[in-house]
Amino acid sequence: MKIKRYVAPDVRQALRMVREEQGPDAVILSNRRVPEGVEILAAVDYDEEALNPAPLAADNGGQGSEGRGEGRGPAPSAEGPAPRPVEAPELAAFQGREALLEEMRRELSMLRGMVEGQLAELVWRDYRHRAPLHAELVRRLQGLGLEEGLARELVRPFPPAGDDPERAWQEALRALARRIPLGRDDPLDSGGVVALLGPTGVGKTTTVAKLAARFALRRGVRRIALVTTDNFRVAAHEQLRTYGRLLDVPVRVARDAPELAALLDELADRELVLVDTAGMGQRDLRLGEQLGLLHGAGARVRSYLVLAATAAPAALDEVVRAFGRVPLEGCVLTKLDEATALGGLLEVVIRHRLPVLCVSDGQRVPEDLHPADPEDLVARAALLASGRPEGWVGT
Repeated sequence: MKIKRYVAPDVRQALRMVREEQGPDAVILSNRRVPEGVEILAAVDYDEEALNPAPLAADNGGQGSEGRGEGRGPAPSAEGPAPRPVEAPELAAFQGREALLEEMRRELSMLRGMVEGQLAELVWRDYRHRAPLHAELVRRLQGLGLEEGLARELVRPFPPAGDDPERAWQEALRALARRIPLGRDDPLDSGGVVALLGPTGVGKTTTVAKLAARFALRRGVRRIALVTTDNFRVAAHEQLRTYGRLLDVPVRVARDAPELAALLDELADRELVLVDTAGMGQRDLRLGEQLGLLHGAGARVRSYLVLAATAAPAALDEVVRAFGRVPLEGCVLTKLDEATALGGLLEVVIRHRLPVLCVSDGQRVPEDLHPADPEDLVARAALLASGRPEGWVGT
């Protein structure tokens, strides 16, 4: 008989381990709760007599067994009688019940989804009946990529019904534009130390180059410097150094918070210092280290989050929450020329009250960088929703 101990988070996983290793003929000897979950003792080639006490031997020739200790069964266990083993048929019945319960859970979940869908349809029909204009505007705003909650907020001031839906639609778009926060302090005018943050691939380095080129055209190359803190990507510094050589602007590398603080002291005579940070996903364990580097440089660094219009709204929301662990002055919206919808991006900006500093819609330096204009953003979103993105002229 081969006995083995199995520990798993729950009974189902433990039984699966028994089945996979010992086969369908395994016998469950015991099971109990342990700190790790459930412990099961299982055996193959099970011999019931090996675990049950043997009967006392008959009197041999009038001599008791006290003197010799012969014929006596094994001493009772201090832990009590051995647990009744679970036979293979009982194990199969238990597994069958588990499968049945799992099937019932799936059916209940499906039924719940159907009921919720039908209730939502009934509520929507009632909404269209009571407020036909509101319902039409909400439907069109959702077509931009907005959530229903924000869409209903935007149309609430309108009368429930109206004779001119197109005019109401234009009013709704203007109401959406008014909700988009704008960055009031343009670093190209005020100068200072500006850091761009964001995940990998959102266009931080290219945006740094565009901002640097714009500032150099206004004030001259002697009043600006570039700093990178990206020590993770291979040849990460070279892209920024290439832009620096083209613009004739110095580029420095900061490997930690003290080195960044020292570099900022050294560059204190520059009107504008742009800091290009390492691109990291919002779930990257090293993100805290990168954010701590900026935090260690003190309040003189103003941080802007770079958001790519091509990302899904749920991912954008997660990015804002992760990078929002440092104070954010606002955001820069990039890759507008690659987006298929803008409503989700605008909703994230509105929900988090993140002022938009500027937008980027191409790779040209610096032509494809524009000041943020809420009405232009909403107009672009409407064109994308209508399926005519080629109609966009831009600012």
